[in-house]
Amino acid sequence: MVHECEGDGFGDHPVSAAGASAFEERVSKVDVECVVFEANWGGWSRELAAAHGKKAVGFMPSYRDPFRAAYCSDAIWNFDGHCIVRNRPQDIDNFGHLAREEVSFVIADCLVGRAVDCGGRRRFGAFLPGIEDALPLDAGLQKWLDAPDMARELQTVTLVALGSQSALGTVSKDAEVKLMEGCLLASPRVLAVSRCDQGSLGTEVQAAITSGRLFVMPHVPQWAVLNHACVRCFVSHGGANSTHEALASGVPVVPLPFFDDQFYIASRLEELYGYSCPPLRKATLRSVGAVQQDSARWADEENLFSCTRSLVLQVSGEAGAAAAARSIVELTQSN
Repeated sequence: MVHECEGDGFGDHPVSAAGASAFEERVSKVDVECVVFEANWGGWSRELAAAHGKKAVGFMPSYRDPFRAAYCSDAIWNFDGHCIVRNRPQDIDNFGHLAREEVSFVIADCLVGRAVDCGGRRRFGAFLPGIEDALPLDAGLQKWLDAPDMARELQTVTLVALGSQSALGTVSKDAEVKLMEGCLLASPRVLAVSRCDQGSLGTEVQAAITSGRLFVMPHVPQWAVLNHACVRCFVSHGGANSTHEALASGVPVVPLPFFDDQFYIASRLEELYGYSCPPLRKATLRSVGAVQQDSARWADEENLFSCTRSLVLQVSGEAGAAAAARSIVELTQSN
């Protein structure tokens, strides 16, 4: 059974009938009191919960709409067919038909900036795993990161991981090559997430892989990698989850935003880091030198690392997941 909101799945891949049916069967069991759903794409699960008299709580990981209302004064086309400035109450809160406690935003307080108006909904801080919850590193990756026989000044690693852009292979090969080459000019070592055939990445990249300066994988256990002592810089798409993990790990972020709330998060990072390190833009990938120049700034800023240490305390101290868990318990215990 797929409800009328079947299209709430990701992009062109709505939730399948088999998946919805299996989920509904589980929700119908007596031991299920509440369904916790991701509010951006998982609204279909709330309807199934309601159909069986179960409570549901949604968490919205994208803070795009409050950001847009606070920071964008340009008219924007949207699915409603209108080109207007998106700062009305209904633009900030797309969940107006749901009670306040049914959907909340997830965003670290330091990233909010001027976007304090979230339509009256609650904001919870970053949902972060504990260090003990980090997935184990592959033996080969662990050995490469540790580099025990390497001089200390050569151990520094820049992580390049662009979220779904890397996972889905949607960044062009030429752009990935330029990004890797630029980061290699600015950093002793680079760990890059890429689905490209390594044999097609060009002679310079191949030489870096052979020499051990570059390690390329289709995916990495990001939380564990960011908490490795040698990882000192993170070239990221600027998604909220990745940014939260970096802030909590004390690793400076060089944002390369693509869409949604990522541009606003990139701007907020620029403000937090003191404007000395502008975010990368997609056009930057046309020039290896530009990537090198931007990335190198981040490696040499002592003030930046002082800032990141302060942000670790702020973001971790919010304990967003624990606060959200308490709110879920309160909801399930209410009438």
